[in-house]
Amino acid sequence: ATAITAEDTIKNNDEPPITFKHEPPLLHVAAASLEAGKKLLHICKSVCAMRESGLVVTDQRVTVELRTTGTLLCLPLMVQLLMMPTTTSLSGEEPCVSLVPNEQYLLALADMANSRMVQNEVLLGKLFAAFQEELFEDSKINTNEATTIRANDDGVGNDEYKVTLQSLPPLNLWKTAAVVIPRNGINRRGNDLDVLAFGGQGTGPDIANGDGASNGKAPTCRRWDAVFRFARRDGVWSDRWDTISLSAKGSAIKNAVSNGKEDGSMETTFVTDSGIFKVQLTTSLGAREGHCACVLPYLKTTERTDAKRSRAVVLFGGRTGGPSSPSNDLFLFDLSTAQSSNEVGIFGRLIDIRGSPPEPRFGHTMTAIQNKSGPSTVQHGEPVAVVAGGTGITGSGGNAVSLSSVYILSCITEN
Repeated sequence: ATAITAEDTIKNNDEPPITFKHEPPLLHVAAASLEAGKKLLHICKSVCAMRESGLVVTDQRVTVELRTTGTLLCLPLMVQLLMMPTTTSLSGEEPCVSLVPNEQYLLALADMANSRMVQNEVLLGKLFAAFQEELFEDSKINTNEATTIRANDDGVGNDEYKVTLQSLPPLNLWKTAAVVIPRNGINRRGNDLDVLAFGGQGTGPDIANGDGASNGKAPTCRRWDAVFRFARRDGVWSDRWDTISLSAKGSAIKNAVSNGKEDGSMETTFVTDSGIFKVQLTTSLGAREGHCACVLPYLKTTERTDAKRSRAVVLFGGRTGGPSSPSNDLFLFDLSTAQSSNEVGIFGRLIDIRGSPPEPRFGHTMTAIQNKSGPSTVQHGEPVAVVAGGTGITGSGGNAVSLSSVYILSCITEN
């Protein structure tokens, strides 16, 4: 080993040092307004002592940067130095020395970093509690207790109703596509409903069939490829979400025929109260978020037979990958008839789509159009839904762009 003496001058080598680093919490929150951002910043500085926090204000948004250096830990572990001796060495080479910590020092650093990680958790918990106390009103309700309300606020009339408040289970997803489907077929009362949620990003609900968080492991945030259902039967909501079984073959599909492709995909016809649609069957819509869905309205040319026909749900767009992977996929979802004891969901890609499809997008809206116009024509069809806005990708660089285009989805009935 080469000793470093006071007579030597030392300079850093070109080799970068190996650094041990532990980061404090850093959060970026998009505020609804400048006033909201100021209020959030005040909570962080006054309650949680995050004094390095600040506001970033642009023409597009107000961002609150929540940060602190209280638990920061950053220091070099290994440094390689060149010594410049006062006399020239016999070999003519510049001697080099490496500063390397011993094992006890590394263990001490690990313990210190773990302790600061616990401090981070405490700080985040304190921050969350402060947000709840300062920004949200705690509205406690008495569940399972009937409350009497009048039909008219002015007290006129004798109509009164008994209302029971019920705490509903969380879905724990965002950027999902959700619809509400009445289930008033045979042996079903008129107030039966299904709330269907397609895909999304998050940890997901506590599912009745043991999937997701109920498998004994900690829930993880991910993109979902599933159809969740929250049911109301005989006026009573379920106590948790369940999943709709999906199928693209077997007894769930009738009159399906091969389309002659090598992948063995099948084609069939969905007969619904919103029309008759030819589709290519698929097992799912893929792990997706940022898409949208709506229940197609009844067509005036379609006979209303709830006991025999289901409601058609149309889904469009979304992302199946990262920010630069929007799609313009168009799916139809068909839930088996109401009197079935073993309901199965079926996805199909619509066949024979005419006109120019919308650009691939996510974060858009799609709204069903209730038909109040005159009879449709074969050329333009009957409007059933409108797609508007969203975010797309433009150029070879994959830059995000806000879309302002609007498209109308129409259904053409041909003899």
